[in-house]
Amino acid sequence: MSVTSPYFTNKNTVASDQIEEGSPLLKKRCVEQVSATIDSIIEPSLPKSYGKCRKQKSPHPRVKKMKEIKHVHLAQQKPEVTPDKTILGLVTSFPSTSTLAPPTSTIAQSSKPAEITLSSDQQLVVNAAALGESFFYTGPAGTGKSFVLKVVTNKLKENKPPRSVFITASTGVAACNIGGTTLHSFAGVGLGTKDVNDLIKIVMQNKCARSRWKIATALVIDEVSMISGELFDKLEYIARVVRGSSQPFGGIQIILCGDFFQLPPVFSKDTTDHLLCFEAKTWKSVVPDCYQLNTIFRQKGDQTFVNLLNEVRSGVISDMTWRLLESCQRRNWSTDKELSDETSTIEATQLFPHREIVETTNNARLKQLEGEIVCYEAQDFATADNFKKLLEHDRLPAHLELKLNAQVLLLKNLDLSRELVNGSVGFVIGFASQNIEGDQLPIVQFRNGYVRTISREESSIEIGSELVAKRKQIPLTLAWALSIHKSQGMTLSKVEINLANVFAEGQAYVALSRVTSLKGLKISGDLPKGSKFQPNPKVLKFYEQIQQLL
Repeated sequence: MSVTSPYFTNKNTVASDQIEEGSPLLKKRCVEQVSATIDSIIEPSLPKSYGKCRKQKSPHPRVKKMKEIKHVHLAQQKPEVTPDKTILGLVTSFPSTSTLAPPTSTIAQSSKPAEITLSSDQQLVVNAAALGESFFYTGPAGTGKSFVLKVVTNKLKENKPPRSVFITASTGVAACNIGGTTLHSFAGVGLGTKDVNDLIKIVMQNKCARSRWKIATALVIDEVSMISGELFDKLEYIARVVRGSSQPFGGIQIILCGDFFQLPPVFSKDTTDHLLCFEAKTWKSVVPDCYQLNTIFRQKGDQTFVNLLNEVRSGVISDMTWRLLESCQRRNWSTDKELSDETSTIEATQLFPHREIVETTNNARLKQLEGEIVCYEAQDFATADNFKKLLEHDRLPAHLELKLNAQVLLLKNLDLSRELVNGSVGFVIGFASQNIEGDQLPIVQFRNGYVRTISREESSIEIGSELVAKRKQIPLTLAWALSIHKSQGMTLSKVEINLANVFAEGQAYVALSRVTSLKGLKISGDLPKGSKFQPNPKVLKFYEQIQQLL
């Protein structure tokens, strides 16, 4: 839904259903006319049943009623269930076929991509991008912002020269997740803390950065909530100077995506003006329009949990929501019959605010398992050293260690129809014999019962249409623990969260909103008091003024 507010100065901006027949805005806003130009969605990232897990009991070596694990040589003993056509030769520690569900429902075979349709609010965003508008779109966690970003990106590259469309994000992790680069790298400004005139000199002396600014026709910035208003104003001025244009941002189409109720910028100690991005002096002129996504996909079907998350997001916690949060503190996974058939074989992933605790927890749990460690080193490529540094933030790990029975999390969408998506959790049930690359590929049984051999996948980083870096690695990570920051954009079905030590605004909301349902949430430790559940008052005011016009 498109709106105007004190932050969006185009006074003629209205929703499509408010435009009178014959209005000059009709052609611009009419969803029916523009929808005809929207082609099929390329590489959708959310399955139709996004956020749901099929109820199916999956055996696990750690449960009391443990099934026998056999050593099977496929050439001598062909199991009734073949986990994957990529398994060749010796499979070690593969469960007996009696422990697996029927092959028609458990084994992930190649299949056609799930057909995805956009919600009406998502369609408005894609339409606006196709029309060449500059805008900001937002929405609560689980509304498909990242999914829409991929659709928008594909549409921009269809309508414009691909090399002139630049996909960026505020952080390295977010940039790698969308196959782009950091905003700072695109702009060529380093940390961006110097005086704007000094930054212009740096950009003008950097041939590649200067060229990017000049050829750009569209610039997408994801996780804009972590961009400061000061940096936004600097970049807007740089764009006008380098491009020799008086238009906002030098005439580049700007598309901003994010949720200001989530993680804020990390301000330097020397910064006195802690301006959020929407407080930038040039915000109103650069992005006159705003679109809000309202359709929740991640927690679809659990309205009680959706209401709870909305209250946590706004910081207005009712007595009922507080009681629900307290009930999550008393969650007992072992005695909860409602969860026993669906998720009892796999432990809840613990979310922590600090990365150090995550690494310590995962390493300790891996060490407790018997058997040898199987290591996987990433295969990296970069056109320059500065681009190679971007791979340090890649979602695929540089080094991965696994063992039999290790709990793992999938880091890439592999099969939408089987719900094998970014955030799917499972455990290693064996290793296939070495492939041509010398890998013993892990065989993973996921929470929904599907078994798949996981091969190396590529994660690429592009600037415009130019591939500047890529990593080829097994798309898994240990899943006993995960940092709240790394969990952004993921969908998890069973989570244990310690909120006692959250330290940033929006961190508690980000953590809670990862899980698909209230029954899959356990809170350990004390509930945060006071300001830890309170969003920035400036963010509240910003969204209240938007809501008044919806």
